[in-house]
Amino acid sequence: MAPSVTAGRRQRQHLKSPAKIDSMRIHQSADHLSDTLQAVLDGRLVPAAFQRPYVWSQSDVTALWESLLNGWPIGSFLIWKPGAGVDLAKAGRSRLGPIQAAGASRWTGMILDGQQRLTTLAWSFLAADAARPDPMSLFDAERATWAGDDVIVADGEQRRVLWVPKSDASSGWRIPVGLLGDLALLLPALNALVSKHQGQIPKDVFDWFDAASHAVRSAKITTTTIEDATPQEAVTAFAHVARVGVPVTPDEVAAALAWAAP
Repeated sequence: MAPSVTAGRRQRQHLKSPAKIDSMRIHQSADHLSDTLQAVLDGRLVPAAFQRPYVWSQSDVTALWESLLNGWPIGSFLIWKPGAGVDLAKAGRSRLGPIQAAGASRWTGMILDGQQRLTTLAWSFLAADAARPDPMSLFDAERATWAGDDVIVADGEQRRVLWVPKSDASSGWRIPVGLLGDLALLLPALNALVSKHQGQIPKDVFDWFDAASHAVRSAKITTTTIEDATPQEAVTAFAHVARVGVPVTPDEVAAALAWAAP
């Protein structure tokens, strides 16, 4: 028997009824990765409180850098801007990698998808002499990847980003990988290499550094922002999109849903 007109009306009313959906706004934008990363480094973009810990290994880090330097897409990002009734201090975490969050009133959003990539870049761009969190406060994978005896460098001779022992980080034509994102830091570093080697930088080495720097500075990402969403809506979005990279486990999704429950 075909459904009655009355039943159809009830179904349509049910589909349209949740006011929360109507109040939530979703929009997409094409952004420079450097702008998003600056928000991270300023402590204005933080992980949502229900996000799982950092889980990436050194091979995951170099794979991300390989994509960046080749101009390949590194995936989209999902950001949550909670509504006025959400307690920001509860909704977000106070640290992303080595970066301590700014005061909650300065937050521009919370990361629902893209935390692993942005945390990796925050560690990569951290200056060698910058303050670092207490190793005991780090997640296990952070400690294994970023607090060990290896550092990540851009190697102009090998034309790639790689992990090397700290004692070898300044050998050859190597610079800290984070310098690739800032010409004001890159050029003095290359001049220092020239002085150290007492000669002119080989053209192929210089060309690789130049191309690598341009690839990082020109990289673009797609950002989807959900505004005025409830914690439950944010968690639903998180559970839906977090199916790439290292998959989110059912227990992690259940924990996130429990966090959002009233």
